Amino acid sequence: AVYCQIDVDRREQIARAHTSTHMVHEVLREVLGPEATQAGSENAPSRMRFDFRHGSQVSASDLSAIEAEVNSKLQDNLAVTDQIMSLDEAKTLGAMALFGEKYGKEVRVVSIGGDWSRELCAGTHVGDTGEIGLVSILGESSIGSGVRRVEALVGRGAYAEGAKERALVSQLSSMTRVRPEELPEHI
Repeated sequence: AVYCQIDVDRREQIARAHTSTHMVHEVLREVLGPEATQAGSENAPSRMRFDFRHGSQVSASDLSAIEAEVNSKLQDNLAVTDQIMSLDEAKTLGAMALFGEKYGKEVRVVSIGGDWSRELCAGTHVGDTGEIGLVSILGESSIGSGVRRVEALVGRGAYAEGAKERALVSQLSSMTRVRPEELPEHI
């Protein structure tokens, strides 16, 4: 006999991370251009990693703009929907597909905000972007020739990391007896 049970909390956290990868992908393309396409990803509870094609390091200002736009879309609480359709219909709608992947005659298209983001995907997702809470980009790096990686904390993980950082800044501010905004100059 076998007993099987879904870990609902873990699955919900992964759904937040997975939907976040779609959002980061769309904003990367908006900020860096349409050649910034997916080269891989990983979704874990409260954490996401997104690999994409791009020829150079992403500037700190672009990373900040990407994070701000993703979080703006979270606040817009965009609907996340899916439809099963023919591959031809999906292409006509402009759904993104992974290069080199093989698809059947019917595919699942996941849309965020109607036509804002539309990709072929079989993963688990939230119902609305507001369920994600917060996306906090940790950094960006090269993982190979022409391939970059963005890593981020999502939902509870992002909030917990932010709380830790605020506590650290507060502690340093108290120790040095300067306001938090004066810390870099003081140090």
